Amino acid sequence: MDREDEEKAEGLSLRFALLLALGLLATVIALNLLGSPEVPASAEQFQRLRKEGAVATVKIAPGGWHAELKRPSRIDNGGGEFITRQVVVAGQGEPDAATMSEWRRAGVLVEHIEEPAPQAGWVGGILVCGLLGLGLWHLWQQMQRHRREGSPRQHLETLEKEFKEGRVSKEDFDRRAEALMAEM
Repeated sequence: MDREDEEKAEGLSLRFALLLALGLLATVIALNLLGSPEVPASAEQFQRLRKEGAVATVKIAPGGWHAELKRPSRIDNGGGEFITRQVVVAGQGEPDAATMSEWRRAGVLVEHIEEPAPQAGWVGGILVCGLLGLGLWHLWQQMQRHRREGSPRQHLETLEKEFKEGRVSKEDFDRRAEALMAEM
């Protein structure tokens, strides 16, 4: 492999690695933007918010209560503190009539809804699988290239042998060895 081929292969690998890294970063950002703005809260936290008058609406679904707050509030759900305007209290069933009428008297709008569908969570899965597939394809191509042309370690051994035999100058040996080390 001559110098031009080495530089071309190194450039392609670097561009591919950068493209893959940017793709993964874009996927993480997209998943964060597509994620639900609701923060999980406990029933006690919900009751505290309700008593403070922070709850504007409660949507009662089979899987829990989805509450929209009048103002941003701090919620500590065990995974960290979040400032949010939407909370979900999972695992809560239908509240009794007295509780709902108490909420309504306090000015809370109460609605019954079907469970909201996940917001495009499958898109992130497809992106991650696609990028993983692309990375595996690149790995397979590298394996095939090394099978045909030999591995960088084999090229380095050949280069050392040529240097010891005097067929390669010290400068050329250093330059080519550095390129091969970068490939390993």
